[in-house]
Amino acid sequence: MPPTRQALRAAIANCYTKSNARASLTAVVDIAAFCLFFGLAATSGPLLLRIPSAFAEAICMARLFILGHDVCHGSLFTRPWQRAIFGRILFLPTLTTYSLWQIGHNSVHHGYTNLKGRDSVWPPFSPQEFASLPPLRRALEHVYRSPIGQGLYYFCEIWWKQLFQPAPTRSTRPSYWLDSWLVAAFAALAIGVAKTPTAIILSCLLPFAFWNHLMGLVIYLHHTHPDTKWYRDRESWSFTAGQLDSTIHAELPFGLHRLLHNILEHTAHHIDVTIPFYALPKAQRQLEETFQGHIVRQPWSWRAFLHTTRTCQLFDFDRQTWVPFRPPATP
Repeated sequence: MPPTRQALRAAIANCYTKSNARASLTAVVDIAAFCLFFGLAATSGPLLLRIPSAFAEAICMARLFILGHDVCHGSLFTRPWQRAIFGRILFLPTLTTYSLWQIGHNSVHHGYTNLKGRDSVWPPFSPQEFASLPPLRRALEHVYRSPIGQGLYYFCEIWWKQLFQPAPTRSTRPSYWLDSWLVAAFAALAIGVAKTPTAIILSCLLPFAFWNHLMGLVIYLHHTHPDTKWYRDRESWSFTAGQLDSTIHAELPFGLHRLLHNILEHTAHHIDVTIPFYALPKAQRQLEETFQGHIVRQPWSWRAFLHTTRTCQLFDFDRQTWVPFRPPATP
């Protein structure tokens, strides 16, 4: 029998201690680093300084986003008013609307991970669905699931459609529009500070583009792997199927997971979103020791990544397996 939700959470019961001081210090340091690299990219200095600063700014944006993501889950800060303020501030550099992220990510993605029709993060088409798509949409899916398409996917399918402004079905709640206007005001402020076209490109557009690719790649690695499965009906899906068996522990070399606040220790995060980022490595290790055989671990390599992009293109829900866009030719 698969482990129960209670058994999974009991295995990480010692990983929940929160520290407001640590959360505040980390947020202040990351905000300061973002401001520093934004300023360096926006100055009139040499390009040899400004271009690396733009990429460093994008890394800072990712770190701030992950902190905001954790605040939104309630894993950082103990008081609701702290989370409401810090979460919105931390999301601003990535132009993420706090309340829209909260409903789409917390309730939908984490509530129904890898359940087709509910989870909107990288859901695969079946071969029949793909064949019925217009030619342009089929071509776009080829790009999305190519080795270089993750950033375009995140920008078009998640940020633009779900996070920048409310969809018509969500437009009646004032907080959605207020948060969306706050994000738009921050974007206008950043462009106004940068002033010149070159500075706008280097301090605003280039970091945002790199951030989109980084974010798209990370969430792709979180839930896309030849061994993971998707489900199309609630009866065949379960908490264990979505949160334990279909959530990847992507392992980066040289301790680079720390650069992204341990977000790649993703199985532990899905088992319980209230674990703070600094306790995720411990929680992940304890889950893997206790529930061997359930958790998919994938050490990073270009070979493994390219194999995933070639394998995980469409999903056959009847056979519960990934299939390529074009079936292999029969001899």
